[in-house]
Amino acid sequence: MIFKGRRRLTSALGVLWLLTVGHALATEPPEGGAGEAQTVEVRAPPLVPAAAPRDPSVAGSTIRRAELTRPGLDAAEALRTGVGTTISETGALGAPATASIRGATAAETPVYLAGVRINDDVAGAADLSTLPLWLIDRVEVYRGNPPFEADHYGIGGAIFFEPLRPRGTSVAAGAGAGSYGSSQAYAYASAGDAEHAVLAGVNVARATNDYAFTNTEGTRAAADDRRERMTNADASLVDAWLIGRTAVGSGNVELVANHFEREQGVPRLAAVPTHAVRQSLVRNIASVFGRAPLGSAVTLELRTTALAAASTVDDPRGELLPALGAPGRRLTQRGDRVEQELGARFTFGASTRARLALDGSNERLRRYEAAEIRGGAPALDAERLTGRAAAMAEQDLNDWLTLRALGSVECRGTSTSGTSPGCSTLDLAGRAGPSAHFGELSAFVNLGRYTRAPTLGELYGTSLVVHGNAALAPERGVTLEAGGRFAHRLPGAAAPLYVAATGYARRTNELVKYEPSLNYVVPENVGIADTAGFELEAGAGFMRFFTAALNVTFADFRDRTPDQQLKNSLLPFQPRLVIAPALEATTPRLGTWLRRATFGARLVYQASRYGDDAGLRVIPEQAPIDLDAALVARGGALVMRARVSDVFDAQRFDALGFPLPGRSAFVSFEVRSDARE
Repeated sequence: MIFKGRRRLTSALGVLWLLTVGHALATEPPEGGAGEAQTVEVRAPPLVPAAAPRDPSVAGSTIRRAELTRPGLDAAEALRTGVGTTISETGALGAPATASIRGATAAETPVYLAGVRINDDVAGAADLSTLPLWLIDRVEVYRGNPPFEADHYGIGGAIFFEPLRPRGTSVAAGAGAGSYGSSQAYAYASAGDAEHAVLAGVNVARATNDYAFTNTEGTRAAADDRRERMTNADASLVDAWLIGRTAVGSGNVELVANHFEREQGVPRLAAVPTHAVRQSLVRNIASVFGRAPLGSAVTLELRTTALAAASTVDDPRGELLPALGAPGRRLTQRGDRVEQELGARFTFGASTRARLALDGSNERLRRYEAAEIRGGAPALDAERLTGRAAAMAEQDLNDWLTLRALGSVECRGTSTSGTSPGCSTLDLAGRAGPSAHFGELSAFVNLGRYTRAPTLGELYGTSLVVHGNAALAPERGVTLEAGGRFAHRLPGAAAPLYVAATGYARRTNELVKYEPSLNYVVPENVGIADTAGFELEAGAGFMRFFTAALNVTFADFRDRTPDQQLKNSLLPFQPRLVIAPALEATTPRLGTWLRRATFGARLVYQASRYGDDAGLRVIPEQAPIDLDAALVARGGALVMRARVSDVFDAQRFDALGFPLPGRSAFVSFEVRSDARE
């Protein structure tokens, strides 16, 4: 189902607020009676999206599965409504998309899938389009300060995508379809009990992505604008999971394996499309995690992870690769990483806790620029060895105040000679601060120092026109944040009342920028950036059947690089104001066969932003509205969903001016045996 036509949305924000006033929370009614709710209020605040479970002492948010199951939703759209998060994307299904937090670059924001960091070693950024949501249980976003579980304490926080874990015997299957030739089908099944269980599932999806857009020919004049339809943008993908766990004595072991592959067209730019360039991506992830308690005070943890990815671009007509300086008609990038971590948790009495972790990793990046020659040597073969030690300590000073500190020391070396690299760089990172809790109210302060090591692509280049710089120093940042949360269960309401506010400031030094030099560009440590902002998350249930919430992000991003030639100091591609309200209504029980229906409306207002360092190009403000509905039947065993995105068909561009899809419609249905609704 494809909607035609496009018009610019210019409605006042006040009118949009009347349409959508909050972000949907969980639709399940409160459990237990009034007495039970009172007990929960005294001992702990209710579960709200304005906190993340790994570390509640930092600014974080959680997007739960109820928010991830809307048809046609991808990882980029799911993260777009979050506070402090900026999304850059270049199209629909399969098109590259990245996330950055609080003005950091996407390379400074590590993204984890089932505990495995998926950031590549070419650009350093994680492609969100390789993260289908069909089996994701929750997404945890940590802004500015990553939790202890992150294998790198980076400048831009961390994002964790956690898949469903097997809970028993169940079967589920679903399918969906929508605009621009999109379709999806998936199925998964689990078997076992509390001690031993396994889950397996597979998802297939495809789309033609032939949406219409306005081709401006790269000029501001409207006289040469014309309507065109996207070509060579189709994509098809397969995503498969195997997750198992078993009890071993008093401990447990978990295995997670994921296989992802995608084949797609590669449109260069909307104004100058390619016609025959194709790209394929294959990624395999495996993780084994074991936990063994040694008495009541010590628990040992062991994790082994492996990632292998290969991306190949075929350019039979020479439309793209010659412009990148590649000598052949095929470009292949292969990246592999193996990591081993040993951790321990310690408890010293009732008020002191500590954690230790030792881990080492081996990363390898190979680039083949003329892969059509069988057996040819790679144009680049780079390797990185990393050793890291991390520690965290928590001390309860009294019933309401806790001091927490964590830090890491990281040693790494890189090589392209085929010899084993030694330790050539030593980096320190960490944070410290107090957190306080007074029943339903909590507060925290954190002061941190973080680093981001240059990627192998930045060190050794990605093509003949994008050179490397082996002398690059790590990017370094210092951050300060302070925030508080309040959460209160509302009797008879579908969701609790919550408010969370955070203020922060950060300075980043040694920013990596690509500087022109003759017929190529080379990365240099030339940048200094200051970022300060305020984030607000609020929501509540009301009138028994309604939930509402509001996410607001205000930030100021400034380039403080000395002796810069450009007068504009605002960093490009970063909106200074984002407002994301939403509203959801849930009906009472409709009958024996029909359980309930839900209706939601969501808005993401994004202020205008600069599209270049000089501030000459402006990406206009955007405010698309999404509507969705769901019908739950047969006790939750059957769920039917529908969604219309960008209802008013507003003109939307992202990042470098790439046109994004306009109004789109999607429908889906799911059947399952566990019926947890």
